[in-house]
Amino acid sequence: MLDNFFAKLPTDLSAEVFEKLAGNGTVTIERIVSNGQYTQATLRYEFQSA
Repeated sequence: MLDNFFAKLPTDLSAEVFEKLAGNGTVTIERIVSNGQYTQATLRYEFQSA
């Protein structure tokens, strides 16, 4: 677990970075760091779990 949520941010942000903070078999809490990447409003977003 991070001591500071904003600590140790990734330097390569050419793609979104997903970091699992906590979770169990049902729930996952992730920190998502990006440099402005987004899904177009006309596209449907489908979450892919690992």
